[in-house]
Amino acid sequence: TVLLLLLLFLLPLFHTMNFVSGSAYVNNPFRIFPKTILIPSNCEESSLDNQSETGQDIVEMVDTIMKENSIYLERDECSNLWATKSRSSAKITKLTGGITNILYLVTPIVQEVVDSMVETEGSVIIRIYGAGTADIIDRNVENLVFAQLSQSNFGPTFYGLFENGRVEGYIHNSRGVSPLELADNNIYPLIAKSLVQLHMIHMAQLCNNSTHTEAWLWRKISLFIDSVVDSYSELKDLRSKHVQLGVDLDVIQSEYSWLKTNIESSSTSSEIHDNKGVIFGYDSVLCHNDLLAGNILLARKENNGLMEDRAVIIDYEYCMYNYRAYDIANHFCEYCGFDFDLKLFPDELKRKSFLTAYINEYATQVSDEVAKELKTIEFLNEFERTVCKFVLASHLFWGSWAVYQSLHSSIDFDYFEYAKKRFATYFHHKDIFSGLFTA
Repeated sequence: TVLLLLLLFLLPLFHTMNFVSGSAYVNNPFRIFPKTILIPSNCEESSLDNQSETGQDIVEMVDTIMKENSIYLERDECSNLWATKSRSSAKITKLTGGITNILYLVTPIVQEVVDSMVETEGSVIIRIYGAGTADIIDRNVENLVFAQLSQSNFGPTFYGLFENGRVEGYIHNSRGVSPLELADNNIYPLIAKSLVQLHMIHMAQLCNNSTHTEAWLWRKISLFIDSVVDSYSELKDLRSKHVQLGVDLDVIQSEYSWLKTNIESSSTSSEIHDNKGVIFGYDSVLCHNDLLAGNILLARKENNGLMEDRAVIIDYEYCMYNYRAYDIANHFCEYCGFDFDLKLFPDELKRKSFLTAYINEYATQVSDEVAKELKTIEFLNEFERTVCKFVLASHLFWGSWAVYQSLHSSIDFDYFEYAKKRFATYFHHKDIFSGLFTA
C-alpha cells in the first residue's frame, strides 16, 4: 500500500518535470547510484585520503556518475573534466559549517604536463545525509525540488544521487556570507531578489499533493515536539532536562497550539481581504524555510561584458510550500547567527528596507497595475506586521528541531544550548510583538 501511494505521488512528476532523457543521473531524482558512503571515523579532519576505503568509494562513485552525465551534458565542463582520460586522481576536502550533513569537496586532478598535477574547476560537492535526518527531512521532496531548480538554472547543479547522499555542483567564483553581512546594504537586495525568484517558481505536483500546503509548518513543529516528548518520557529525571532547557515541554506544546490557532484564524478572517499586505504575507509559495547565512553564496558572474554579483540560495532540505511571511521572518532570525545574538535581530527600519527591496523586485515580475498596489506605505506596513507574527513560528520550529537533533545527531554542535536560546527568544519576541495578536 505504501509503495502504491508513493508511485501515485511520483509518477505524475514525470509529466511535469522535463528530466534529461535516458539513464543520466543529472537532474534525475529517480535514479540512485547503488553505493552507501560510510562516514569515516576521522570525519572531523580537514581532508580525506583518497586511498582510504571511503575515499575510494567516493572517487569511484563520482567518476561513474560524472562520466555518464558527460554523455548528456556536452557543454558541462565539470562533467567533461571527470570524463577526460588525463584525470589521474582526486582531492577530497571536508567542508565546514554544516550542522545537519557531512560535506566534502571533491576535485579531479588532471595531468596536463608530465609529472605536473594541477587542480581543475571540475569540483563537485558530496553531501552525506546526517544520521537520523530521514525522520525529519523528506528526501524525496528535497531531491524533486533540487532537480527542478537545477534544471531551471536556479542554484547549483543536481549531478546525481547515491544511497545516502547527493552529488552537487560547486559554485565557482563565490564565497559564503556571514550573519553580520545579511543586513549589508550591498548584499540584502541581492538576497531579496533571489528569494523573490524562488517564491515565484511553481511546482504543481508539490502543491497538489499537499492536503493543505500551509499546514507544512505546523506538521513539522508538531513532529519535532511529539518526537521529543516521546523520547523524554523514557527519561527518569525529566525535570532536570526541563531545567536545562529553561522551559517545560508542555509549555512549548501550549504555545504551539496558541500560535497555530492565532495565525490560522487570522489567515481566514474576513478582515484580511481589505489588507493586501497581509494577504501577500499569507500567500502559499515555494519557500526555502532555512535561509540562514550558510545557505547563501555571493557569486560573481559576467553579464554583457560586466562582472555582477548575485546571491545564490543553496540547500533545499526544508524547501516546501509555506507562508511567504514565514520564509522572510525566518531569514530575519538568522541575522542572529548560531550563537543567536539578539542584538543582531533587524530593527523595524532594517526589516522594512529588506521588504522594500523584496517588493520592488516582485513588482518587476507583475503587471503595472499590481505593481502600483504593492508600492504603498500601507502595503509595506501590513506586510511587515505579518512577517513579525511569523518570527514566533521560526523560534518554535528551530527550537523544537534543535531539541530533536540533540537526541539523534552525531554532528559536533550544541543543539541543546541552541534550543534553549530559541525558546527564550520566543518569549522575548512574544512580548515585543504582542500587539499583533488578537488573543
